[in-house]
Amino acid sequence: MTEGTKTACFWGIALVAMGIAGVAAWPRSNQEAQQSFVGQPLFPEFSDPLAATSLEIITFDEEEGRPDKFEVGKKDGSELWTIKSHGGYPADAFEQMRDAANALVGLKILDVQTSNAEDHDDLGVVEPNLEKLQSGDVGIGRLVSFRDESNNRLASLVIGDPVKDEPEKLYVRIPGQDPVYVVKLDESHLTTSFRRWIEDDLLRLSSIEIGGVEIQDYLATPAQTR
Repeated sequence: MTEGTKTACFWGIALVAMGIAGVAAWPRSNQEAQQSFVGQPLFPEFSDPLAATSLEIITFDEEEGRPDKFEVGKKDGSELWTIKSHGGYPADAFEQMRDAANALVGLKILDVQTSNAEDHDDLGVVEPNLEKLQSGDVGIGRLVSFRDESNNRLASLVIGDPVKDEPEKLYVRIPGQDPVYVVKLDESHLTTSFRRWIEDDLLRLSSIEIGGVEIQDYLATPAQTR
C-alpha cells in the first residue's frame, strides 16, 4: 500500500468516525436545547391580559365527528362585548376575558414531553383543523387563541390530555410546532359555556344602544256564535 493510499484511508476513517460522533451527539444536543426552555414562559411577549379583545375556542366532538367554534370579542368600533359565534349575542365579558387571558399570561413550561409529531395523537394535542377534521379522528385537542384589537394573535395553544397521576398538569402544544410541553394550567375560565359569558343583567340594556322600543297592543275579540 502506497503512502498516498494510506493517507486517503486514514482520512476516510477519520471522517466516518466524525460523522458517527456527530449523529450520536445531535439528539443529545437537541434534547439539551429543548430542556433549556423549562422554567421559561410559554408566551413571553403576552404580558397584559387586558390587551386581549377576542377569544376563539375550537373543540372537537369525537363521537359526532363535528368541530365546534366558540368566539367572543368586542364589537367593531365599540366597547360592547358580543358572542360572535352565537349571532352577536351581548356578552358580559370584560372580567371573564381578563381572567381567561390570565390563564396564558406567564404560563411556564414545566417539562418538554416530546418533539416527535407522531406522539401528538397519544397526548391529545392534534390541532382541531375545521376543514380537515372528520368522524373517527382521535387525539384532537382544544385550540384556544387570543387576539388584540388589531386582530394580531397574542397567544394560541392546543390543550391536550392531563398528565397521568397529575391532573393539574396538561400536555399543550403551540399550533404549527412539534414540541409538546407540560404546564400547570387553570382551565376554569377557558370555557365555552354560554351562561358564563352572556349579559344577564337586563338593566344594562342601555349599553346595547337601543334605538327604540315598539309595543303593539292586540285586542282579542271573542268569536260570535249562532
